[in-house]
Amino acid sequence: MRPQSSFILALSLLVCVSCKVSENLALDSTSTPDSEISESEPFSVDVKRTSFLGIGAPDRNELMREARRTLSNNYPGHPEKDFANAVVDYTRTNYGIVTVSKLRAEGELILKRTRAKVPAKPKTTEPEPPSSPSEAPVVESIEDRAHFIINARMRNTDWEMIYPWIPTITALRIPGGSTSQYTWGKEEHVPDRLMANENKKRQQTIITDAEINAYQAFIEGKNVETYFCLNINDALQNQLELMDRFKKAGIEFTHVEIGNETYLPKFRMGKEKGLGFVRKIDYTDYVALLDEWIPALRKYPFEILVVAASVSNDGSHGDIYRNEWNDAVLNYLDKNKGAADGIALHIYQGNVGSSRENLEEESLKSEDYSFADEFPLPLHITESGHRNVDWSPEGIELYKQFNRNLFLYLQSRNDGSRYGTHVLYNPRNQPNHPFSLYDVNGITPLGIAARDFPYKD
Repeated sequence: MRPQSSFILALSLLVCVSCKVSENLALDSTSTPDSEISESEPFSVDVKRTSFLGIGAPDRNELMREARRTLSNNYPGHPEKDFANAVVDYTRTNYGIVTVSKLRAEGELILKRTRAKVPAKPKTTEPEPPSSPSEAPVVESIEDRAHFIINARMRNTDWEMIYPWIPTITALRIPGGSTSQYTWGKEEHVPDRLMANENKKRQQTIITDAEINAYQAFIEGKNVETYFCLNINDALQNQLELMDRFKKAGIEFTHVEIGNETYLPKFRMGKEKGLGFVRKIDYTDYVALLDEWIPALRKYPFEILVVAASVSNDGSHGDIYRNEWNDAVLNYLDKNKGAADGIALHIYQGNVGSSRENLEEESLKSEDYSFADEFPLPLHITESGHRNVDWSPEGIELYKQFNRNLFLYLQSRNDGSRYGTHVLYNPRNQPNHPFSLYDVNGITPLGIAARDFPYKD
C-alpha cells in the first residue's frame, strides 16, 4: 500500500465517528409519580469534557458524578432524591484528534412532596399509647427493667412523640450514631475546610443551650440514663467544655463512648465523602487517642466505653481489619487495667451490598457473637439492627427474634452487658429502610417489634 493511502486510512479512523445514547435515569433513584409531587421546577445540568485522541476520555459514570456535584452546588439543600424523572443524554464525538464527551441531564426538582396518607390503624384490643406527658405511664426504676438503649438525635427528635416509649427505654444515646462524628460545641470548633464546603457544612451540628435545656426538661423524672458519644474529630478540650455545658444544665452522663464506628474503612482510607468523615484515623491513631483522652475523662464519675468492631465470622473481607482493630483495643485494655469500664459494640445482621465499594456495610453482619466472647468488659450494644427485615408481619417477627437472641447472648455473659437498638425517631423514614422505631406517622412496624422488649416467652 502506498504511503499516501496509509495516511488517508489512518485519518479516516479518527474523523467524525459519533456515538449517542439517550436513556431514562432518575439520578440513582426511582422515578417519582406525579401524585407524589405537589410543587416542582425544571432543572438541567450540562457537563462537557474534551480529550486528545480519546486519551482519558470520561465515560458516562464519570460525567454523572460531575453532574451530581454540579447539581449539589446549584441547588444547595436538596438531596439527590429531590432530582426526579430525569432524562440523561450522553454523547461522545471524535473530531479528528479531539474527542468531546457531553452529558446533559434534565428533569424535575421536587420542592414540595404530597404527604402520604397514613394507613388506618387496625382494630386492636391494645390500648392507645399516651398522647401527652401527663398521660404517660409511671416508669419503674431502672434496676427493675431489662436495659434498652436507644439513639436520640438532638437535631431532629420531637421529644413529645417519645412519651409512649418511656416504659421501655432505660437509656438515651446522644447525639446519636454517625451524627456524633460531626457534633460540636461551637461553630469555631469546626475545621475551616468543612465550613467552606456547602455539603459538609450542612452536616455539621452545633449544640445550642436551647437544645440542651430541651433535652434536660424531657428526661427529668423519667428514670432514664444518658449515654454521650464523643466526637473524636474534635479537640479533647472542646469536647470537655461541651460535656460541662450539659452538666451545668443538670444532665449527668452515666456512660461516655469514645467515638463512633471509626473502624469503618472510610476512616482509615480517607473517604472524604463518607458520612461523618472528618479526618483519617486507623487503629493506631485510636489507641494513641485513648492514651490522651481517658486520663482526662477519668476525672468525671461516668463509665468510659471504648469502641470495638463487630465481626461477621464468615470470612468477609472487612473482617481482616476489624480483627486488627479489636486486637489493638484488647492489647490496650490488657496493658491499662481499669482504664475503661465497658466496650461499645454495634451488631447488624443482613447485607446491603456485595461490591467493593460497600465492604464497610457488607461486613457489618454478624450471624453469631462468638467473636465477642474474648472481650473482657461488659458490652454496651449502642446500635443494632437487621438489614434484611421488611415491614411485613414476618419481618416484625424476624426483628423480634433478632432482638431476643442478642439479648439472651448478653445475659449469658453475666457481666452486666446491655442491649440497645438503632434510632428512636426519624422525620424522613422511608419504606424498606426500617431503622427508626418512630416516625412522623407514629410508631413503625419495627417500633412494634421493639416496644415490648425483652419479650416474655
